Amino acid sequence: MNRFRNQSVRLLIVDDSRADRTLFRVAFKKSPIPVDLRFCESGKMALELLFPQSGRRTFMPTVCLLDFKMPAVSGLDVLSKLKSDEATRHISVYMLSSSDNEEDVRESFKYGASGYFQKPRRTDELDRMVSSLVSLWSGASRFPNH
Repeated sequence: MNRFRNQSVRLLIVDDSRADRTLFRVAFKKSPIPVDLRFCESGKMALELLFPQSGRRTFMPTVCLLDFKMPAVSGLDVLSKLKSDEATRHISVYMLSSSDNEEDVRESFKYGASGYFQKPRRTDELDRMVSSLVSLWSGASRFPNH
């Protein structure tokens, strides 16, 4: 039985690559569970969304896929801010990178990432990654109601 039948996963994808954002949009449309999908094209935009000047958030994700390497505000900068704030600490953050650098992986987990994925190079690899994530979210895992 699908626990998310009446609840969608609120997913924020932060990636400076327009092509990657498009591929993720297409892949998550195939999801068997509802996904409320939002995108930010930079770390700065993600911080503005999650920590608005007004203090009134319009979107609180349950999960974030975060590009490791972005100009100006990096994925690690965003991850660090998310995990240091009581209001966003609960968000499951999975880092994305074209690199398989072991130091990047270590740094991601040091700052509180839930996982690290090397960006798929082919559509079928992306579909498998998305399928794995959806299986995790629709299985035994639980998310707080925010």
